[in-house]
Amino acid sequence: MTVEGREPLRFLVFAASLRAGSLNARLAELAAKMIEANGATVDLASMADFDAPSFDGDVEESGGLPPGAQRFRERLEAANGFVIAARSGLPTSHSPTTGGNCPCTSRPAD
Repeated sequence: MTVEGREPLRFLVFAASLRAGSLNARLAELAAKMIEANGATVDLASMADFDAPSFDGDVEESGGLPPGAQRFRERLEAANGFVIAARSGLPTSHSPTTGGNCPCTSRPAD
């Protein structure tokens, strides 16, 4: 995943699970290995790295992003792409693992 003269692509990879050794965590590790085997770099993370309450625009307006959401935003912005390892059927657009962080990453930073 590199082009001559360019930096390798960088991916943020994490599991949509907090449990150590979960199927999602193992899938995230496998995805990270495959990405690296194809020449890209990986920032392998844990959902615990981004611990934050569910998104609340009023809270963001009055006090800024929670620290976990800010860490997620920074690491996502440093990546060219991202992979969320989630079991089939998980509604990631509305799940507590991703729905709480994604709205605050969809707007430009101040």
